[in-house]
Amino acid sequence: MSSTKNTKDNRQVVRVTYSTESIFEIPKELDLEDKSVVESWGVKYNTLGVQYVNGEYLKFAPRWDAADDQLKYPAECDIIPAEDTGYEYEEDEEEETPCNCKVCEKPFYDMLISYKEGTFCICEEELRKKLKEIDPGLKDRVISKWDMETLEKEYTKRLNKKQQEQK
Repeated sequence: MSSTKNTKDNRQVVRVTYSTESIFEIPKELDLEDKSVVESWGVKYNTLGVQYVNGEYLKFAPRWDAADDQLKYPAECDIIPAEDTGYEYEEDEEEETPCNCKVCEKPFYDMLISYKEGTFCICEEELRKKLKEIDPGLKDRVISKWDMETLEKEYTKRLNKKQQEQK
Protein backbone atom coordinates (compact mmCIF):
# COMPACT_ATOMS: atom_id res chain seq x y z
CA MET A 1 0.00 0.00 0.00
CA SER A 2 1.17 3.49 -0.80
CA SER A 3 2.17 5.46 2.31
CA THR A 4 0.16 8.42 1.02
CA LYS A 5 -3.04 6.46 0.35
CA ASN A 6 -5.76 7.81 2.65
CA THR A 7 -7.39 4.86 4.41
CA LYS A 8 -9.09 4.52 7.78
CA ASP A 9 -5.89 3.01 9.20
CA ASN A 10 -3.59 5.51 7.47
CA ARG A 11 -5.30 8.93 7.44
CA GLN A 12 -3.54 11.57 5.33
CA VAL A 13 -3.99 15.34 4.95
CA VAL A 14 -2.54 18.01 2.70
CA ARG A 15 -0.64 20.65 4.65
CA VAL A 16 -0.13 23.95 2.83
CA THR A 17 2.27 26.68 3.93
CA TYR A 18 1.94 30.17 2.48
CA SER A 19 4.67 32.75 2.41
CA THR A 20 3.01 36.13 2.56
CA GLU A 21 4.37 39.54 3.36
CA SER A 22 3.19 42.64 5.07
CA ILE A 23 5.22 45.84 5.01
CA PHE A 24 5.22 48.25 7.96
CA GLU A 25 6.71 51.73 7.76
CA ILE A 26 8.97 52.56 10.68
CA PRO A 27 8.24 56.03 12.06
CA LYS A 28 10.66 58.72 10.83
CA GLU A 29 13.96 58.94 12.75
CA LEU A 30 13.13 55.81 14.82
CA ASP A 31 15.65 53.00 15.20
CA LEU A 32 13.78 49.93 16.51
CA GLU A 33 17.10 48.48 17.73
CA ASP A 34 17.99 51.57 19.84
CA LYS A 35 17.40 50.26 23.38
CA SER A 36 17.62 53.80 24.81
CA VAL A 37 14.36 54.62 22.96
CA VAL A 38 12.59 51.31 22.22
CA GLU A 39 12.14 48.74 24.97
CA SER A 40 10.67 46.13 22.58
CA TRP A 41 8.77 45.68 19.36
CA GLY A 42 6.97 42.88 17.53
CA VAL A 43 4.17 41.95 15.19
CA LYS A 44 1.01 40.18 16.30
CA TYR A 45 -2.21 39.79 14.30
CA ASN A 46 -0.60 41.73 11.46
CA THR A 47 -0.07 44.81 13.65
CA LEU A 48 3.34 46.25 14.53
CA GLY A 49 3.57 47.11 18.22
CA VAL A 50 6.32 49.31 19.64
CA GLN A 51 6.90 49.60 23.40
CA TYR A 52 8.93 52.73 24.16
CA VAL A 53 11.15 53.03 27.23
CA ASN A 54 9.01 55.97 28.45
CA GLY A 55 6.04 53.54 28.80
CA GLU A 56 4.22 54.61 25.64
CA TYR A 57 2.95 51.77 23.44
CA LEU A 58 2.02 52.42 19.81
CA LYS A 59 0.45 50.13 17.20
CA PHE A 60 0.96 50.47 13.46
CA ALA A 61 -1.05 48.96 10.61
CA PRO A 62 0.79 47.59 7.62
CA ARG A 63 1.23 49.86 4.59
CA TRP A 64 1.30 46.86 2.31
CA ASP A 65 -0.84 44.02 3.59
CA ALA A 66 -0.73 40.30 3.01
CA ALA A 67 -3.68 40.00 0.67
CA ASP A 68 -5.82 37.13 -0.53
CA ASP A 69 -4.14 37.22 -3.92
CA GLN A 70 -0.92 36.14 -2.17
CA LEU A 71 -2.72 32.97 -1.15
CA LYS A 72 -3.09 31.84 -4.77
CA TYR A 73 -0.07 29.52 -4.71
CA PRO A 74 1.42 28.05 -1.54
CA ALA A 75 5.15 28.04 -0.83
CA GLU A 76 4.86 24.39 0.27
CA CYS A 77 2.28 21.69 -0.29
CA ASP A 78 2.85 18.27 1.31
CA ILE A 79 0.87 15.11 1.96
CA ILE A 80 1.51 14.09 5.56
CA PRO A 81 -0.02 11.74 8.13
CA ALA A 82 -3.00 13.37 9.83
CA GLU A 83 -1.68 12.25 13.22
CA ASP A 84 1.37 14.49 12.72
CA THR A 85 -0.93 17.52 12.79
CA GLY A 86 -3.35 16.40 15.49
CA TYR A 87 -6.21 16.55 12.96
CA GLU A 88 -8.88 13.84 13.26
CA TYR A 89 -11.32 12.89 10.54
CA GLU A 90 -14.90 13.22 11.84
CA GLU A 91 -16.07 9.96 10.30
CA ASP A 92 -13.34 8.08 12.18
CA GLU A 93 -14.94 8.84 15.51
CA GLU A 94 -16.43 5.64 16.81
CA GLU A 95 -20.09 5.32 16.04
CA GLU A 96 -22.28 4.14 18.86
CA THR A 97 -24.26 1.07 18.00
CA PRO A 98 -27.60 0.74 19.67
CA CYS A 99 -28.36 -2.08 22.03
CA ASN A 100 -31.85 -3.52 22.22
CA CYS A 101 -33.65 -3.46 25.51
CA LYS A 102 -33.90 -7.04 26.78
CA VAL A 103 -37.40 -6.31 28.02
CA CYS A 104 -39.12 -4.28 25.29
CA GLU A 105 -36.63 -4.85 22.39
CA LYS A 106 -36.47 -1.09 21.63
CA PRO A 107 -33.06 0.14 20.49
CA PHE A 108 -31.14 2.52 22.76
CA TYR A 109 -27.54 3.63 23.18
CA ASP A 110 -26.37 4.06 26.72
CA MET A 111 -27.64 1.59 29.25
CA LEU A 112 -25.96 -1.43 30.66
CA ILE A 113 -26.89 -2.57 34.13
CA SER A 114 -24.85 -5.10 36.04
CA TYR A 115 -25.63 -6.66 39.36
CA LYS A 116 -25.09 -9.99 41.13
CA GLU A 117 -27.27 -11.98 38.73
CA GLY A 118 -25.35 -10.81 35.65
CA THR A 119 -25.37 -8.04 33.10
CA PHE A 120 -28.34 -6.96 31.02
CA CYS A 121 -29.40 -4.07 28.82
CA ILE A 122 -32.55 -2.12 29.53
CA CYS A 123 -34.00 1.19 28.32
CA GLU A 124 -35.01 4.13 30.56
CA GLU A 125 -38.73 3.42 30.27
CA GLU A 126 -38.39 -0.22 31.30
CA LEU A 127 -35.91 0.65 34.04
CA ARG A 128 -38.42 3.10 35.54
CA LYS A 129 -41.05 0.32 35.51
CA LYS A 130 -38.68 -2.10 37.24
CA LEU A 131 -37.80 0.55 39.84
CA LYS A 132 -41.53 0.96 40.59
CA GLU A 133 -41.85 -2.84 40.96
CA ILE A 134 -38.98 -2.93 43.46
CA ASP A 135 -40.14 0.18 45.33
CA PRO A 136 -43.85 0.91 44.70
CA GLY A 137 -43.61 4.02 46.88
CA LEU A 138 -41.51 5.85 44.27
CA LYS A 139 -43.35 8.76 42.72
CA ASP A 140 -43.51 8.99 38.91
CA ARG A 141 -42.89 12.73 39.05
CA VAL A 142 -39.60 12.05 40.87
CA ILE A 143 -38.17 9.22 38.78
CA SER A 144 -39.25 10.82 35.51
CA LYS A 145 -36.61 13.54 36.17
CA TRP A 146 -33.76 11.05 36.74
CA ASP A 147 -31.17 10.57 34.02
CA MET A 148 -29.86 7.14 33.03
CA GLU A 149 -26.95 7.25 35.47
CA THR A 150 -29.21 8.07 38.40
CA LEU A 151 -31.72 5.42 37.34
CA GLU A 152 -28.98 2.80 37.22
CA LYS A 153 -27.61 3.77 40.66
CA GLU A 154 -31.05 3.84 42.25
CA TYR A 155 -32.07 0.56 40.64
CA THR A 156 -28.90 -1.20 41.80
CA LYS A 157 -29.17 0.29 45.31
CA ARG A 158 -32.85 -0.63 45.74
CA LEU A 159 -32.42 -4.09 44.23
CA ASN A 160 -29.54 -4.86 46.61
CA LYS A 161 -31.61 -3.57 49.54
CA LYS A 162 -34.56 -5.75 48.54
CA GLN A 163 -32.30 -8.80 48.17
CA GLN A 164 -30.83 -8.12 51.63
CA GLU A 165 -34.32 -7.88 53.14
CA GLN A 166 -35.32 -11.20 51.59
CA LYS A 167 -32.38 -13.02 53.26
